[in-house]
Amino acid sequence: LIHEAVYKAIAVWEATELHARAADVLSRLAPPAPVIDRARHLLAADRTSEAAPLCADAAEMAARSGAFAEAATLYEHALAGVVDPVERGELLYEQGRMLSASGRPVTAVVPLKESV
Repeated sequence: LIHEAVYKAIAVWEATELHARAADVLSRLAPPAPVIDRARHLLAADRTSEAAPLCADAAEMAARSGAFAEAATLYEHALAGVVDPVERGELLYEQGRMLSASGRPVTAVVPLKESV
């Protein structure tokens, strides 16, 4: 509750900068911080192209742990800026599988069709 109140009191530009700094610090840790933490900070810092490969890795981990809805969302973020048709198709296919596995088969149809 306190975290939420403090976060809402911070200006958007300042929050974006804080997330960027946090992402940079997390990437320099040895061993590196969990990929999901780095990805979330990069996304919040509006650094989507840097976050995309981390989101793909985090999506795979989420899928393996049964967090299918989270994996689908992470695959959506992983698609940002991907232009290679093969890579894009693979990510779309995985997103569709995760949407279906999370109980959203109708929503899964779009990425599955686009993946072919």
